[in-house]
Amino acid sequence: MERLDAGLVARISVAVSSPWSNMGALQTGVAEYVGELRSDGVPLERVLVQLRGACQPSVEPGLLGPDSAWVHVVLARIVCWAVGAYCGNARVTTRARVRIGV
Repeated sequence: MERLDAGLVARISVAVSSPWSNMGALQTGVAEYVGELRSDGVPLERVLVQLRGACQPSVEPGLLGPDSAWVHVVLARIVCWAVGAYCGNARVTTRARVRIGV
């Protein structure tokens, strides 16, 4: 976890532990962190690896708990926000995947 922002790690932890909460602060933190790395010339794939490292301590316990669906939502949003911030499009969103006829 090179150059990891402690504030971002704290925001991830709060978001993961507060199901269905407002994640505006986390989105801002992700965008700022990604912006700094991008301005330093860090490639997107490396940015995503560093974000994964930031998420790991807070996310792993939640993946096995009753709020695992929320943890997956937080992770998906972090990735979308990171890609959007890196590419200059803050409006990147996820689409729900629906399985029909399983």
